Amino acid sequence: MLFEELFLEKADQQKFQMFRVLKTTDATSLTINDISDRLHLSYQQAYNTFQDLLRDMQALDDSLNSTTGRQKLLSQHTFKISLDQYRIFLLEQSLVFQFIDYLFQASNPTVADFCERHFVSKSTLLRKSTPVKHFMTRYSLRFSYTHLKITGNEMNIRYFLFIVYWIGFHGIKWPLHDFSEVAIRDAYLEKNPEHQDFIVTLQQVLLLGIIRVRVSRGYLVQDSRAFDLITAKNSLFAQLTFPDHFLPTVSTAKQQVEKKFFFFAQASLITSVPDYNQREAKLLNYFKTQNNPLWQIALALLNHLAQTYQTSLQTDNNLVMVSLLRALMTTAIIQENYPKIIEFLQSDTEKYANSPICQVIADFFTIPQVRKKMPQLYRKRQALSQYLCYLLHPQLQKFEIQKTVKIWLVAENSDLLTSDLLYFLDRISIAQILDQNASPADADLILTTIDAHAPLIKQLTQRRLPVLHWRLDAQESDYYSLYLKIKTIYAAK
Repeated sequence: MLFEELFLEKADQQKFQMFRVLKTTDATSLTINDISDRLHLSYQQAYNTFQDLLRDMQALDDSLNSTTGRQKLLSQHTFKISLDQYRIFLLEQSLVFQFIDYLFQASNPTVADFCERHFVSKSTLLRKSTPVKHFMTRYSLRFSYTHLKITGNEMNIRYFLFIVYWIGFHGIKWPLHDFSEVAIRDAYLEKNPEHQDFIVTLQQVLLLGIIRVRVSRGYLVQDSRAFDLITAKNSLFAQLTFPDHFLPTVSTAKQQVEKKFFFFAQASLITSVPDYNQREAKLLNYFKTQNNPLWQIALALLNHLAQTYQTSLQTDNNLVMVSLLRALMTTAIIQENYPKIIEFLQSDTEKYANSPICQVIADFFTIPQVRKKMPQLYRKRQALSQYLCYLLHPQLQKFEIQKTVKIWLVAENSDLLTSDLLYFLDRISIAQILDQNASPADADLILTTIDAHAPLIKQLTQRRLPVLHWRLDAQESDYYSLYLKIKTIYAAK
């Protein structure tokens, strides 16, 4: 929900949350009371929000009859609009998003012109854009109001814009005004075969469109020898590029830099599950055969973790290696803390900053040999270590066997009512169900189907043991809440 918190006003956030509940809850229909409980709103607030949501749905879907009964309206099957479509609808009405879109796409943007177009004062604009402005500072990006633009590392600006438009429009609608999606795709296909993966194609075309808009406004990536970490002696570089006439206003040398950025950003930003095995194999093969410094650092880091925790470690886990190499590569080339899609969607990544593994990783980058080989990683070690810890924590659990969330389960026997719960917990790598001989005092969480007001459970709460009541008629949202609870306890250990 973090993305919506950055760009939508509170009333629109509540509508989007309510729509998400309606679209995702596994129930034939809900009541206003059901929704108010899930959203922690009063009945009146939930009723008013639903009326506002209904007006939006009727604006988006002409076939939605205003005389439809409330019981039918409070069902996921009534609204034909998807969550992504509704996000676009709200986003395009958001003052904050319109401001970012304007300063990115307008030829000569000014604050006065924007405020006049949208009938707002500058003080209102500044107040409403405060959350996203604060969020951008983590990537050293800021708004300049004198000459309206985003200031900071050009690569970070492009990453930020790519993520905003990718999450916001998600392949449903083309967001750029100057160039059509067809024109950008045709230019790309002049030099590249059409990719079989739909997600990769959408992301490549969006990335290329953002590059073209930025270059047309005079914002170019600065040449850097750091690009050689991925382009030097890489036969793929000549394949994943764009034709020279794509950027007609810049010199051949500057076009070459833009091509390097495009190639690098594809390896760093663009991901797809169906395409993963093919892409990871190419990336790993390049780094490994070249004995690239990043490959050496990745192996050294994994070995350092294994030695620290006295654990044998297989370094042929492609998922771990690709994730690690992407993070190392992107930090080394951008040389800043850079925008990541996960940070626009989850707000808990910073919880890992104080974890023991995070500090072990940070200490690794202070080792003299490592610092000498890749000084840019040393300079950004705190942000990098925090992200690596978050990114790799499902795999890194093997380094801290003792660091699991121990669950004391008080529930009926494993019939159909509880078998799903056991199956769910068994597949959470950071969760461990304590055996029958364990004591409640050994637990990090007591999960019980007995209500918290029962005398036995009351005794446990008086001893300040964390207790979570589990309903036998649990829905999908209950499983999600349980997962978040386990993850929060794990991050705090």
